Amino acid sequence: MSKISAKKLINAIEGSGGFITTIAQRLGVARSTVYTQLKKYPSAQEVLKDEKEKLLDMAEGVLLKNVKAGKEASLFFFLKTQGKKRGYVERQQIEQATAPEGQTLDEWKKKAAQRIAQANETLQEFEK
Repeated sequence: MSKISAKKLINAIEGSGGFITTIAQRLGVARSTVYTQLKKYPSAQEVLKDEKEKLLDMAEGVLLKNVKAGKEASLFFFLKTQGKKRGYVERQQIEQATAPEGQTLDEWKKKAAQRIAQANETLQEFEK
């Protein structure tokens, strides 16, 4: 494995979007080598972080452009992620199991266990 200088690593990171595969291809090394070299150079780690932030900024810019253009999918995404305080959230409804009217939950559980036992017995007889 050849030693990669901090300058060479930083040059490979710039304009990569922060994608390790792209950086590795630019350097002609394996992805694992890039990770190893990043551990050695805090300055390169900072450049990688900045590169990823630039990509995020670009994506946010495109999203904002799409929101302004009224693109429905972008509007939904934006409202779900940024409009939570105004009630734009997806909710999951969770229903609590209750016993049929006239039975306690314990009675219902007992009868359900009996039905399961009967079903298992029938299945065992059928498999013989």
